[in-house]
Amino acid sequence: MFLKNLKIQIFSPVVIVMVMMAQLSFAQLINPALPGDNPDPSVIRVGNTYYATSTTNEWAPYFTIYKSTDLKNWTLINHVFPNGYKDMQNEWGENNFWASELAYDADQQRIYAYYTAHNRGVAGNPGLQCGVAWIDVDKIETGKFTDNGPVIIEDDCGAIDAFEFKDKGKIYVFWKNDGNGCGKESWIWVQEINKERTKLIGEKRKAFTKSQPWEDALVEGACFFRKGGYIYSLYAVGGCCDANCNYKTGLARTQDILSGDWEKYENNPVMVGNENWQCPGHGTVVDSPDGKLYMMYHAFNKNYDVFVGREGIVEELVMTDDGWPMPHNATVNNRAKSDLNFQEDFTKAKKLNLAWQWPSKDLRPELAFNKGLELIGSDKNHNLGTFLGQYIKSVNFDIETEITVSSATSGICLGGAIFKSKWPGELGGIGI
Repeated sequence: MFLKNLKIQIFSPVVIVMVMMAQLSFAQLINPALPGDNPDPSVIRVGNTYYATSTTNEWAPYFTIYKSTDLKNWTLINHVFPNGYKDMQNEWGENNFWASELAYDADQQRIYAYYTAHNRGVAGNPGLQCGVAWIDVDKIETGKFTDNGPVIIEDDCGAIDAFEFKDKGKIYVFWKNDGNGCGKESWIWVQEINKERTKLIGEKRKAFTKSQPWEDALVEGACFFRKGGYIYSLYAVGGCCDANCNYKTGLARTQDILSGDWEKYENNPVMVGNENWQCPGHGTVVDSPDGKLYMMYHAFNKNYDVFVGREGIVEELVMTDDGWPMPHNATVNNRAKSDLNFQEDFTKAKKLNLAWQWPSKDLRPELAFNKGLELIGSDKNHNLGTFLGQYIKSVNFDIETEITVSSATSGICLGGAIFKSKWPGELGGIGI
C-alpha cells in the first residue's frame, strides 16, 4: 500500500498544535501547550530553550521530547526510545511506560530522562520500576539516549513517578512507592543517587504522604523546586485517568530535604477542576530567564471530555504574601482551531514523521518511502496487520488521503475511532 497525501482538518472551536506558530509574549500563554494526549508532562530549561516530555503509555516510540523557546510553540523533536523497548537496556521494559521526567545536569552538559516501566522479568505489580536514560545536550535533536536500565527498585509494591532534585551539591531522587496498587500505604520517598545515575546511595527516607482531610486517596506525581529559603512540592491526589477522575493538586514545603518535616499549605488543594479543565495535576515547575515560575501539568479538556486524553497545560505561579508559589487555576483554552490541522505529503518525505505511533509490544512497522509511504503487510500485531496511528486532537474532524493499493493479502483501512477502554480513559485515534 502506498499512502501519498494525508490531511486532517479540524472543525471544532478549540486547541491543539502540530505546527509552529507566531512568537508571542510570555504574558499571553497559549493552552493547551501540548495538545492531545500528553500525560504527566515534565519541562526543563537549558539556557533560553525549554525541553518537555510526556507519558506514551502503551504506544511506541516511548516518551516524547518537545522543544520550545517561549513555552507556547512546541515542536516534537525526538523520543527517548524511538524504537520502543528495543532501545532499552536488555529490553527490560514490558509495558506501563509512564511518567517520564527530565533533569538537566549543567556540569555534565547532559539531559537525563527518568521513567517508569514494568520489568518483563518480574511478575505482578512490584515489577514497576524507574529507569534512567541520558543524552548529551548538543545531541538532543538528532542523537540517541543511552539507557542505564532500572535504577529505582522498590520492594513495597513497585516504584513510579521519579523526580530528580539537586541540593547542597548532592543529587537526590524522589519517587512514590506504588502501595495503592497492592493495598498498602503510598509514600513519597527520597534518596541520594550517584552522579552517573546508575544506583541509589545513602539512606532511603520518607518525605510525605496523605495527611490532610481533602487527601482522600493516594499522593503521587510530586515535583520539587527551590524558591528563597524553601524547597516546595506540588503533588497530585486522587484518580487521574478516566471520565470519573478526581485529580487535584496540593502544595507543601520544607527547609531541609532530608528532615521529613514537610509543611502542607493550609488552604490545599491549590488547583482543582474548573469550567475549562478536568482533573489537573502531575506536572513540573520551570523558571524563565527573567526569574518567573511556570508549571506544566496535564488536564482533560472539557470541550472534548476525555477522548483526546490529558493535554499539557502551562500557567504562571505567583508568590503569595505569606510565601507560597500559587497557580491561579483559571487557565483558558485559547489555542486557535487552525493550529490543530495536520497535513503530510508522503511523496516528499524521507523518514517517518515523529507524530506516528504503533503498539508498544510490536516492533516498528516495516515501511519504506518510494514516491509515497509504503506500508508492508505483517502479522506481528496479533495477526491484525501493520498499523500506524496517532491520537486525535479533536472529536470533530475530516480526513482526506490518497492511497495506491499494490498487491495486498489483507484489507486496508484509514479512519478515526473512539477506543473504549478502562485505561487510560477513553482515548480516540486515527490509524492506517
